Amino acid sequence: MDKLACERIGAEFEALFLNRMLSPMSRTFGQFGEMVVDTGARSIAQHDTHGFGNLIAEYLERPR
Repeated sequence: MDKLACERIGAEFEALFLNRMLSPMSRTFGQFGEMVVDTGARSIAQHDTHGFGNLIAEYLERPR
């Protein structure tokens, strides 16, 4: 896999975990709560350079 694909996969995994963690907040945003939490989780994961998504990307980039 190339570096960009690894970063995207890592960000998607991180977004999934963040979405689950932030889901209780969705009720406070009314009917659009799930969309707000999902968008926030994806944004955090895409801009996080040292988080869980980066660890996954580094693991996928390692030669086997």
